[in-house]
Amino acid sequence: MITDIVNQQKDLSMQTAFFGKSSVQAMARVSGFAYLAYSILGLFITLGPTHHIWNDITASTMTAYSESDVFLFRTGLLAETGMYLFVIVSAAAMYSYLRHVGPGLAVIGGYCRLAESIIGAAFIIFAYAALAVLTRPELIVDMSDDTRYALLRLFRHLKGYSIYFLLIIMSAGALSYYVLFFKSRFIPRWLSAWGIFTYAAVGLGAVTIILFPAMTRWIMFVFLPGAAFEFVVGFWLLFRGIDMPAWDRIQSETPMKASGEKLTT
Repeated sequence: MITDIVNQQKDLSMQTAFFGKSSVQAMARVSGFAYLAYSILGLFITLGPTHHIWNDITASTMTAYSESDVFLFRTGLLAETGMYLFVIVSAAAMYSYLRHVGPGLAVIGGYCRLAESIIGAAFIIFAYAALAVLTRPELIVDMSDDTRYALLRLFRHLKGYSIYFLLIIMSAGALSYYVLFFKSRFIPRWLSAWGIFTYAAVGLGAVTIILFPAMTRWIMFVFLPGAAFEFVVGFWLLFRGIDMPAWDRIQSETPMKASGEKLTT
């Protein structure tokens, strides 16, 4: 048993050598930057010109789009691609240091956020399909304008409504991470608790909308604190990083967790 503990300590020392404090803080700042990046891109997608172009298209205006409208729509596609890319970057960076707190929950969180991005890629395909219906009528020459508009509405509905399924998966991943943040004290516990509350509310809100679509207008208010939280935690991780005394404590506890016994002198 003593030999096993000594070996575990050696493994920990080797691990720390390759993933020292400077690397930990670097990854924390990367996760914060990625958090801010995908939050800003999300606001651009939701509140920017692409949102209005997407929602203001009607059967009568479907052929009255301008080249600038198409360009803005394409910027929205790129913004959405970047958003999900930064989701992956943030999740991977957080996993790199949260796995030392709870490997199981860290894996769950990482895979859920990866699944979120994969599903998000499908949404981008729906949006591009709608753009093709709008701007490439030669691809569907046998369809009337009314049929094309019905097809565009279908893609718009699939993209707009399916996001609530994505939010459930996102919430599961984020909850896993913020439980680990709360446990580790890498960031202030009030901030971790805010994250737990935020993503639990988002997940429950998404479930409610799926079951009761008529409540969409009211449930949307539940998502507003989530946007504020993501900016706050993003700035915190980018400029403050994680608490290094808490990191040292987690590192010192790792051999004891592995052995199931306390080290004694």
